Amino acid sequence: MKRFLIVLSLIATAFVLGSCLEEGGVYPAGEEVPVVVTAELPSVVTTKAFSKAENVDVVYYEIWNEDWSRRLSPVAGEGKVSAQVEGNRASIKLTLVKGFTYNMIFWAQDSSFDGYGVGDLRKVTVDYSKFKGNQDSYDAFYTVKKLTVKGTIDETVSLRRPFAQLNFGASVMETSFGPIELGKTEVKVSQLATVFDTRLGMGEGQIKDVTFAAEGTATDQEMLETDGRTFHWISMNYMLMMDDKDGVVVTGTFGVKGMDAPVTHVIHNVPLEKNHRTNIIGDLFTSNASLKVVVDPVFEKSDVTVDIQ
Repeated sequence: MKRFLIVLSLIATAFVLGSCLEEGGVYPAGEEVPVVVTAELPSVVTTKAFSKAENVDVVYYEIWNEDWSRRLSPVAGEGKVSAQVEGNRASIKLTLVKGFTYNMIFWAQDSSFDGYGVGDLRKVTVDYSKFKGNQDSYDAFYTVKKLTVKGTIDETVSLRRPFAQLNFGASVMETSFGPIELGKTEVKVSQLATVFDTRLGMGEGQIKDVTFAAEGTATDQEMLETDGRTFHWISMNYMLMMDDKDGVVVTGTFGVKGMDAPVTHVIHNVPLEKNHRTNIIGDLFTSNASLKVVVDPVFEKSDVTVDIQ
């Protein structure tokens, strides 16, 4: 299970943190409480591996009042506020007021990727025109936390992926004539969401027929393990659904070097689930391929497996 941990340590004391928010008067009057928020990522691995969050280097955050009627940080016109991830951690220092309730939103991602709109973290937008296939750097995590400041608090909050991960895995990449070498690959999904409502944990703004294109296999350094077996990882993509669980039509088109036409598979009613892997596996490159769809709860505690022939 790959998650972020946000450690909230609130210490009621007379010490006042310098803050432009305090000077702007956006916090109500009262006893001030310094807040240290430490975002801790999973340990960075030394070799390339999907879904390990090693590409995430920034945590964007917003603070709202109790009824979501006023954003306290960042203030209007200030732009995004964030904390850099250094050595697997990111620290945020704030000043809150004892006796009040706050809503906090956290969104963690690779800062070099501009496919997510994070100007308002209540609704993060997704621009699929900036997506390519097989990019683990698109991985991201979020959480929303309601916090009532009563005194000393030490709390842990887990961040989770808002996306489903869709993979193709091949059981065979070798023929009697030699290895199978892939050219261009395309994975088309019939419907996805373009906006993620972090407060509801749901997608909205449906878009039709999103295609993720890439060259070659997803990785030649790691195998896809699912259904008790190991497969060659052909493609890997993160995508946002309209609901926690959704059924879509997936079209996988794989160009094979030396073949006049690509190999194409159309699979109906493919189940996608937030923070789960959906794996389409089998001998992808034979004319009579029989494929299997497995929903793998590799990111979650619960076991949910659905097979489709």
